[in-house]
Amino acid sequence: MIRHLHPTDAVLLFPFRQAAGRAQAFTLPRTLEPEAPLFPALRYAGIALSLRAWQACWVLAERGRIDALIHAGRRAGRGTWEVRDLFVRPDSTDRCVDLLEEMCVQAGRDGARRLFMRVASGSDVLHEARRAGFVAYLAETAYRSEAARPEGGAAVVLPRVRARAKSDDAGLLRLHCAWVPATRRAYGPANASEWRDTEERAARIQEEWVLEDEAGRVAAWLRTAETKSGRFISITADPDAGPAVGELVLVGLDGAEGRPAVALAASADATLASALESAGFAAARSFDVLVRPVAAPVGATRRAVAPVG
Repeated sequence: MIRHLHPTDAVLLFPFRQAAGRAQAFTLPRTLEPEAPLFPALRYAGIALSLRAWQACWVLAERGRIDALIHAGRRAGRGTWEVRDLFVRPDSTDRCVDLLEEMCVQAGRDGARRLFMRVASGSDVLHEARRAGFVAYLAETAYRSEAARPEGGAAVVLPRVRARAKSDDAGLLRLHCAWVPATRRAYGPANASEWRDTEERAARIQEEWVLEDEAGRVAAWLRTAETKSGRFISITADPDAGPAVGELVLVGLDGAEGRPAVALAASADATLASALESAGFAAARSFDVLVRPVAAPVGATRRAVAPVG
């Protein structure tokens, strides 16, 4: 039975914690952690007892026990939903398909056009997600470094680098699409407005910069933020950006003062991978971003009188 998380489920969450193991779905901040977290029973007990937060959580429950729990909702805008958490008992993995299909229904009722989910590469949930209609959208690699930039290193200054503006959205969408397989681009955002709905943030406060080429086009996008896991950097660059990518990595690490750093990149971007490795990063984890198109529910038909003649 699939239903919302209820206040009476609070006592069932603690035995579920022992059986569920680690997280099966990852938001952007979760990809930056060294390993997938265990089920946070206390957190979800608080959600179950809250007045409204439980409305974003669903459980698959049978015979007085919870077999799976999912937390999903809007990402940056109404048009895009994402799976934020997914925990499953190992003996119930094959039933995830029902839970994921229900999330598509809920997303459609909210007006979403697509539902994203990020899973670890090779996850047991991957097969069930495909059964539920999800398709592979983008492969990503998380990189880590305990001290990517020595303390006191010289700052790097690049010409034609400026703060991101709202008018850059179309250019950023173009950069993003460069790393999405051509056969999968139709599943992603089609314009700047949809792009804004799909954007992820590593932290509430983050700095964003764009690098322009000689023609004034956006050639690369740099994001940095301070997280619990260290300095976060993300670079999405034109495939022809060349050496500027390596310089952007150093710009992103400026001020990190030898602290740990984490980065997330498209797995296909060999130039960025090389630049990160040169700066002291090593590949740590890999992820598959999945997407499912969502259909809006058909409204009830209304009777109308049509004039004749």
